[in-house]
Amino acid sequence: MNRSKTNSQHLLKYVYFFFGFYILIGASGSLNSQFLTDNIYSYLILLMATAIIFPIPPEQSAVIIGAIHCFFLAGLFMIEGFSLPAIVDMINSSAAAGISLFLSSTFYFYRKKESENHLQLFENEKTFRRLFDMNPHPLILARLSDHQVVLLNQRASDYYEGTGLSEKGIDLFFKDSHELRTIVDVLKEKNSIKGYLTPHFDPLKPNIWIMLNFEIVDHFQEPCLLIGTTDVTTFKAEEEKLSAHAFVDELTGTMSRRKGLNILSSLMNSRHSQSFTICYIDIDHLKKVNDQHGHNKGDQLIKTISGIIQKKINDDDILFRMGGDEFVIIFPGQTPCKANQVWSAIQKEFKRMNQTSQEPFTLSASHGTCYYQSGMNVSVEELLEMADQQMYNEKRESRQ
Repeated sequence: MNRSKTNSQHLLKYVYFFFGFYILIGASGSLNSQFLTDNIYSYLILLMATAIIFPIPPEQSAVIIGAIHCFFLAGLFMIEGFSLPAIVDMINSSAAAGISLFLSSTFYFYRKKESENHLQLFENEKTFRRLFDMNPHPLILARLSDHQVVLLNQRASDYYEGTGLSEKGIDLFFKDSHELRTIVDVLKEKNSIKGYLTPHFDPLKPNIWIMLNFEIVDHFQEPCLLIGTTDVTTFKAEEEKLSAHAFVDELTGTMSRRKGLNILSSLMNSRHSQSFTICYIDIDHLKKVNDQHGHNKGDQLIKTISGIIQKKINDDDILFRMGGDEFVIIFPGQTPCKANQVWSAIQKEFKRMNQTSQEPFTLSASHGTCYYQSGMNVSVEELLEMADQQMYNEKRESRQ
């Protein structure tokens, strides 16, 4: 630190010396020219040029310029005396000396400010790099102009080793150029994007999900993309498990009401909707079983009937539990006639199992169907209500 300070002091002495030396040469040369040709231009030119080339602190420049200019005025007076041309030259040279002092001070403060800005920028970059390297998550810095990687912290180097990220750039993160352009456009508008979920681009790491955070930053006065990556594979797996639980009925393992109604709505509202038949099913005597034999037997009755239905419908058919003792089957592309044939097969299986079962309940259920064709002006609720009404008609007839 002391050595650096000493070197700076020596350098300043040399700058002061050359500053005064060149002005003195200009003054001496001009006095000689004045003696021979009445010309002081070299002094004026060197005053201006030296002030621009060697901007030094105003205090030092005032002392040096003032001393040399007094020498010049004394020499001029000795050569020309107190004549009118001499007075004009004195006034012009004094004005030039004042202007040179102003220029020297102006350029000094400008370059000082510029030097301070460069020093501050350098310190900011050092701080940025230190924080960049210390971050516990993989961080990538890439140029916004060509998407090439500028910096990788150690975590990123380890995580993306062998992927070619450093050579190929951040295009690897995106499935196509359109996705990348979309990200860049949003960033230019908002400066940051948080929580961008995407599969890992490395084929050696299949089924890996990463979350990206983007931010536009300046690195050495060039706009760059700062990308933070977090491996969220574990969280993604947990999310899928939760989603699966949300869409599956816990008791029967069939599709849940929420998922089933979403599918039904999609079938009805799709631009390419097709015809289908829904079958509304209600288990008979569930309340009686619950009251006489307990809810465990009632749950067993529900699971047994739903299991039989699942075995008898096709892979394309959709079964979901509406709740309690009610189920719905969607038969895509099928007529009510086809749906009734499947229901007959289900009823036969009920009878077969009732003949051999040792359980204290009888397998029995009522059903109603409703046919949907593209263009029908009905809602999901209305369609289910029509099938439900058909089911109650059947239940009423069976009791008569």
